[in-house]
Amino acid sequence: MKTQVLTATLSIGVFVALAATAQAQLILNPSFENTGGAVSQNGYPAPSELGTQNLAGSYWGEYAVPDWNRDARIWLATDAGPDGNDAFPAGDFAYRVDGGLGYGDHRLSQSDIPLVAGQIYDFSLDAWSESATAHAYATVNLVGSTSGTIKVMDKVRATADGVYETLSASFRPTTTETYTLQVYSEQGQHLWIDNLDLVESSTANLILNPSFENNTGPAQAGQPRGNEIGVAHFAGRPGETYWDWGYTDIPNWDRDPGYPVNTEKRIWLVTDSGAGATAEFPDGDFAYVADGGLGYGDHRLSQSGIPLAAGEQYNFSIDAWSESAGADAYITVDMVAAGSGNVLSLLDNVPVTADGAFETLTAILTPSETDLYMLQIYSQQGPHLWVDNLSLTAAVPEPSTLALAVMAMLGLGLGCRCLLPRAQPGRGSIDVV
Repeated sequence: MKTQVLTATLSIGVFVALAATAQAQLILNPSFENTGGAVSQNGYPAPSELGTQNLAGSYWGEYAVPDWNRDARIWLATDAGPDGNDAFPAGDFAYRVDGGLGYGDHRLSQSDIPLVAGQIYDFSLDAWSESATAHAYATVNLVGSTSGTIKVMDKVRATADGVYETLSASFRPTTTETYTLQVYSEQGQHLWIDNLDLVESSTANLILNPSFENNTGPAQAGQPRGNEIGVAHFAGRPGETYWDWGYTDIPNWDRDPGYPVNTEKRIWLVTDSGAGATAEFPDGDFAYVADGGLGYGDHRLSQSGIPLAAGEQYNFSIDAWSESAGADAYITVDMVAAGSGNVLSLLDNVPVTADGAFETLTAILTPSETDLYMLQIYSQQGPHLWVDNLSLTAAVPEPSTLALAVMAMLGLGLGCRCLLPRAQPGRGSIDVV
């Protein structure tokens, strides 16, 4: 009976926690529906891959809705005008953003968005192309009021396929301050956007883009490359230097050069898709290959800004395999504290057995200092090392401990209040679009 009571209490506590963690939308007027009053919907006909709509606000769509700033060549449009077809993702309005057609750099922006250092955020927007046959591309920045620019999306494609797409990305600021969101297009057709969303992430994984799937492009299969689990391909974005050999940078990850031996970044993006591919990666279509201990320098795949707390226990895992079917690879993983430079070792030259399958390697770490850390993955000997599907999570308390904590919270009347996000003045409460 005691176990049943604990289980029931835990279920209530988890339900309360899940219900209370709905995150506040940080973007004001995210679908441009608040137009500040009556707005003309009888503007110039404006076709897109979703059909024919009308420019709105003025005959040529030159209108800024509340909470948004528009440069020239950013046009408000509606699907409720005389030529409309009710095709927009959310409500009656969307913005049409100038494509990369040589008329300058035109941006739709919103200021004073508060972000916290170390917190992971999820961003998304619905996008489609002006053309039914040619793609559009979205670039999204967040510019800090005193710090630098966070590149949230870098020329992410909205495919011309007759429907809108939801483009999404996660990021983590390193500075707590207010930011300006910028949406624009650097190439391709005019970009149509609607239904933006920016919230604190609910993910437990502290590693961003842990399986390298968000690679902005998207990346395509290049030259074939064998490994112990089959044939794969280098991956990249056509038009970039040596894209078909995997010399590709993706969001949230850095490929370090082999200083001081040379400046070549011998870390390669690969995919298990493409003609002739037989390998099947552990998670998704992409992985990275780290240079083995072949004398070309010390090459590291890294991610910065990971927040860890002193005395807390964390669980780390990574899937890894060897390039060679007949020789083991070796993996080293460590974390470097940004403030002190102290190194926390997770895996130290651990062999990855060449047995025709990937292995899941794990480690438990308990940092001695609270700081933002840089995760580093590299190989000191053996064949090239292939990696995928990383995870770093805070250890979950034992069920009995968690149940007692939940009961204490409920007994104090704090079960919901302590978990609800605090509303930003003028930025709604906990509404999620």
